[in-house]
Amino acid sequence: MLLLRSGYAVDVVTDGAEAWTALQHTNYDLIITNDELPHFTGQDLVRKSRLAGINAPTISLTSGALETLPLNDIAWLECAAMLAKPFSCGQLLQVVREALRAAATKPPACAIPQPVGDQPPLPMPPHTIRRGINE
Repeated sequence: MLLLRSGYAVDVVTDGAEAWTALQHTNYDLIITNDELPHFTGQDLVRKSRLAGINAPTISLTSGALETLPLNDIAWLECAAMLAKPFSCGQLLQVVREALRAAATKPPACAIPQPVGDQPPLPMPPHTIRRGINE
């Protein structure tokens, strides 16, 4: 209700499976997920979306349970913010504004640098294929 009253368009889902379905059919500007979702956690949802190439900025609403996870296990998820419960309405609105502002100024992840002025393009290194044991 707070986000709606603040002028944001909001889709609400009731569990992780419903959220995953929505993410597959809609391009969202921002994802806010609760770490305690039925069917799978908010962190599982973010992990699944990142692996699927869904890179919308994400705010994870967390409980104290997240503190037990090693940082290197969640760092690659690139959450825009993790907001610990309990939080105020003002804190949520501030984090939402900051996440959307940062996303608007962030270059696309696959951006190819363009030459500036009369400078020739930089040479590209040869592509090497590396295969892992599971490939």
